[in-house]
Amino acid sequence: MRGIAFVLQRRIDGGWETSHLMTSNANGVDYMDTAPVDTEAFDVIDVGIGGPGPDSVRLPDGLAAGEYRICTDNAGDEFCAQIQIAQ
Repeated sequence: MRGIAFVLQRRIDGGWETSHLMTSNANGVDYMDTAPVDTEAFDVIDVGIGGPGPDSVRLPDGLAAGEYRICTDNAGDEFCAQIQIAQ
């Protein structure tokens, strides 16, 4: 089980740093939202999702080249998928 909240993290100095908060359009939610991690008013609907997905998220514009990962943010166990941004 998981929710619709995700985080975007960038590899920095061998570790991971969260840069953005994200929501997916899974479970019939009709929008995806992405905001910088320091955004104060970022609301996430608390819904439970099961099954394989897909869970689509929107990457922010202007990402610097580098190694990133997208991780679940409100699941019992956190799961991540790594991506590479090339410019």
